[in-house]
Amino acid sequence: MRYPTLILLCVKQDMSVRGVCANEHIRDKLEIVKTPSKYTLLALILVLIALSACTLPDGIGEGVDPMVVTQTYQVLDAIAEATVQAIQSQEAQATVQASIPSPTFTPGPPTLTPTPTHTSTPTVPTIKVSLDTNCRSGPGKVYDMIGALLVGETTEILARGSVPNYWVVDNPDYPGHECWLWGKYATVSGDTRHLPIRSAAPTPTLAPGSIRGYVYIDGNHNGQRGDPVDGHISGANLFLKEGACPGTTTFASTSSSSVDGSYRFKNVPAGKYCLWRDLIQQTLDPDFHSINLDPGEELTEVNFRYLP
Repeated sequence: MRYPTLILLCVKQDMSVRGVCANEHIRDKLEIVKTPSKYTLLALILVLIALSACTLPDGIGEGVDPMVVTQTYQVLDAIAEATVQAIQSQEAQATVQASIPSPTFTPGPPTLTPTPTHTSTPTVPTIKVSLDTNCRSGPGKVYDMIGALLVGETTEILARGSVPNYWVVDNPDYPGHECWLWGKYATVSGDTRHLPIRSAAPTPTLAPGSIRGYVYIDGNHNGQRGDPVDGHISGANLFLKEGACPGTTTFASTSSSSVDGSYRFKNVPAGKYCLWRDLIQQTLDPDFHSINLDPGEELTEVNFRYLP
């Protein structure tokens, strides 16, 4: 009995012909052929089916086992259908992959380097005056005078004083040292808001001062004491009163008892005073002197004269 030669085209991992090959009538007739491409595989399968149709007898009474024939057709049909489905699946997958656009790189905006911000340095505040002003160790005449700011000079402001209208400045006479400047005649330049506020030192113990002068005869009426024609007056009564003239309470009294007509008030605290002559006695010029005495100050030539 002759059996048709079956050419089974098997693709690894796609299908198995183990069921067919297990048939003992056709197992020895199988030949495994590797196909170079999916289209060649399909063509060979179709040829295989056609040849099988031509080779197998029309009837099953010619010695061919009907079961073998049926299994052969079933195997061929299954192979052909699986092959077609595999080809269609590969084509569909290729189409989907082709339709997916390849990612394109879109350059982002350029990275900008930040421009450094420059913080302006505050202008150094300075001060000048329209009238020569003393610079002291604290705010007021009770403090020692340690310098002066003159008209046309400018100095740096170091701090704001805790006392209104006072500035702590670089001492114009001793650079690098501080002093307190009264702001009445001052003009400030620059921003002073960032400056610290400086507290004043404790009020110093004030040294007493003194007032002295002469009572004399102005022989030539020139207002100058000591000319040959001038004379001296002894025994003139003088009164020193506290406060601005005309004064209030009498602080002290004295008389120009010396031969040369001189007088002196000692140990006088700093402050305002009014020095009067005795109006009952002979006419002296002037009637009084207005005095502003600083701590430890010694005033001289506070004179009274008689005009003959």
